[in-house]
This record gives sequence, structure tokens and C-alpha cells, in this order.
Amino acid sequence: MDSLATVFSTITVFTIGIFALYVFASWFSSRESLRPYRNIGFAMGGILLLLEFITLIGLSIQNLSPPLGLIILTDTIAFFRIAAFTIIGITLCKRLNLHSLPWVMEHFIYTPPTSAAPNLIESASGAGPSEFVIEAPLGAAATLLDSEAEATAAIDTEAEPTFFEELDVQMAEREPFLPNRMIAISIGVAILAILYSVGLFLLTKPSLSELLTSQLGDDTVAPSFAGIMIAITFAFIEEITFRLGIQNIVAYQFNWVNEKYWFAILFSSTLWTMAHIGVLEPNWVKMAQIFPIGLALGWLFKRFGVESSIIVHLVFNLVLVLIADQLISIT
Repeated sequence: MDSLATVFSTITVFTIGIFALYVFASWFSSRESLRPYRNIGFAMGGILLLLEFITLIGLSIQNLSPPLGLIILTDTIAFFRIAAFTIIGITLCKRLNLHSLPWVMEHFIYTPPTSAAPNLIESASGAGPSEFVIEAPLGAAATLLDSEAEATAAIDTEAEPTFFEELDVQMAEREPFLPNRMIAISIGVAILAILYSVGLFLLTKPSLSELLTSQLGDDTVAPSFAGIMIAITFAFIEEITFRLGIQNIVAYQFNWVNEKYWFAILFSSTLWTMAHIGVLEPNWVKMAQIFPIGLALGWLFKRFGVESSIIVHLVFNLVLVLIADQLISIT
């Protein structure tokens, strides 16, 4: 890996680390008000652990399994990182009036009775996502009133909307989520991304970087069960991290809404491209491949949510892994 690739990789790791600290701090400081999304975050972390477990089976078949202690440490960190990016990402999508995980939200969110649902509102200080506050239900406040008349008057007063009532209003105001259209467009984008990558590689004839070749061996690009699972796992991790997480964090912090949201897409696509430097030689080939695909994934997220970008990324990685040995040479 040349010095330029080393610099870019260092910047990328440092930047992603900063965003990870941001989501962990936001989650911890607002853990009670973010409780409605906790199960979704843990579910996404659980999906990651399942993918990691299947990947380890493939690696053990190839006698490449890492030490058990390292597996436990890295998977524990990865579980909570994905959970945190999911929880904060969904919360910020609500504020940005965007779909986050629309299919999951529609089919798997449990809606408790209105009186028990917490209110997720922005604090009076005008704070960001780390300063959410939770309001007590109206019923709890009514018990503190001195008289039955005052309690009756309080009940007649219009109450603040609950968390789930706010969520229903937000989702109703968004462009309707159409699963069939989402799947069709996602598959179309995946096909275009694959054709673009194949054409680019046939023209440029890139090779695997010396670093990866030395670390993983000469059969790195040959299709294998472990390679397929790694590609699927990375697709899942990267979309939760870059599209659901980082893209919406910068959009919320800089108020990049509506048409300005493309600045957030540009940012996440650039950072995602930098994360892939050092994979192929010459480096510019991988950058030319990844950056426009990142823009397409960012647009898909804005239109349909992270489920669509995961579909595209998964299909794209899976096909490229299966045909990589026909497109990429070993240095």
C-alpha cells in the first residue's frame, strides 16, 4: 500500500471512530427516550452476529479462523456499534422526515398503549440528538392534581402527542413507502452497478493490492463460501454505518434537508470511497468504481430507506465476489 493510501485509510478510520463515539454518546445520554428503538438496534446487531458466525464457519473450513478471544472482543464491539448506529440513525431519520427501516418499522414495531408510550421531543435548549428528553404521561401528571375538578380539566386539555403518535404523523407526511417499487428499483440499480464495474475492470485490468495478497494469499479473489459471507456481512455493516448512520448525522448537524441532503450523500460517499482505497492497484480504479455507486446508494436511501441500499449492496457484492477472479489479477 503506497503512502497516499495509508494516509487516506488513517483519515477514514479516525473519522468513522469519531462518528462511532458520537452515536454511543448520544445513545447513552438519551437511553430512556430512545428506548422505543432499542429492540430494533439489538435486532440489527443480532443479524450481524449471525452473519459473523456463518462467516467463521467458512473461515474454519479454510483453516483461517482467528483466535477465539479476538472473535469475542471484535464481535461484541461490532454488535453495540451496529445497534448504536441503528438507533441514532432511525431517530435522526424521524427528525429529517426520511424513511429509515420502513419495512421493519411497519411489520415489527410494537405499539404500546398511548398512555404508556414515552414522548420523544427536543429539549427547550434546542439540542441535537444527544439531548432528547422524556415527558411523563398525562395520567401520571393528573394524579398530582389536588382536586377532581382540576383532574377533569387536565384531561380535557389537549395533551402532547406521544412518541408513537408523532411517529404516525411523520410517516403519514412522508412519500408513501412502496415495497414492490423499492425492490424493482433496487435490483435495477444493482444490475447497473455490476455492469459498470465489469466494464471498468475489463478496460483497466486492475490487480489485487500487494498488502491484501500478502495477508490473504494468492487465492484471495477465487470464489469461496467464506468470501461470499464476508461480502454479505460487509454490505450489511457498511449500509448501517454509512447510509443510515453517518449520512444522517451530518445531514442533521448541518441542516442539510430536502435538496441540500445531497451534501450528506456526497460526504458519506466520499468517506465510503476512502475506506476502499488500498484494495486494488491502481488505487484510482477502485475510487472510480466505488464513488458513483455510493451516490446511487445514498439516493436510494433518501428515497426508500436503508433496506433498499442493503439489497443493492448485497447483490452487488455477491455477484462481484463470484466473478472477481475473471476481472482482477494477482500481483
